[in-house]
Amino acid sequence: RLETAGYLYSAYGLCISSYIELPILEKIENKDSVQTPDIYIIKNTDQQVFKNFIEKADLNEVFINLRNQAYIRISNGEVIEVREESTTDKLKLSLSLLHLPLACLLYQRGFLCLHASAVRIDNKTHLFCGKSGVGKSSIASKMLVHGKLITEDIAVIDARLENTKIIPSFPSIKLDDKEATPLKSSLSIIDDGKFDSLGRSSYKLDEA
Repeated sequence: RLETAGYLYSAYGLCISSYIELPILEKIENKDSVQTPDIYIIKNTDQQVFKNFIEKADLNEVFINLRNQAYIRISNGEVIEVREESTTDKLKLSLSLLHLPLACLLYQRGFLCLHASAVRIDNKTHLFCGKSGVGKSSIASKMLVHGKLITEDIAVIDARLENTKIIPSFPSIKLDDKEATPLKSSLSIIDDGKFDSLGRSSYKLDEA
């Protein structure tokens, strides 16, 4: 059994224990209320784990190279191990971990994960898939005046039950300055766009 790390968060209906701060997620303040986290993000300095590193994926183990940031191993739908590089930017790493690495882990747990945004309007969820840069976040931002953001980048679908459903992720969205302006009263900036290939800033969305 792994030890609970310094930070506890809630996302996708699961409890995440993390050695690194994840500012986009909802923090669990009462640690005594958590018996055993569902997911562990741990720092691993064991050179043998990442020796002769090759990116690969199967149902039980995934290796990912986050260029100039970290080597990642995801195993058994429970653990994300991180070996940081000397060039690691903590904020960039914290944002990166919540996308492909977390999606791979959730897939290992039996969820269907799509590169998509989703917004809920009038008790119906509208989902739109697409590769990076095609406008998923832009469409989602314009639909927010009519509904609620379910996810901006990774749509996690639970098809194990009779009623298939999309599980809400966390309240964040990447927008350029023009797209963010109409929503500025409900946005808190996380980074200024220096990490995004399209120059978009990451924002935390006020759900109140």
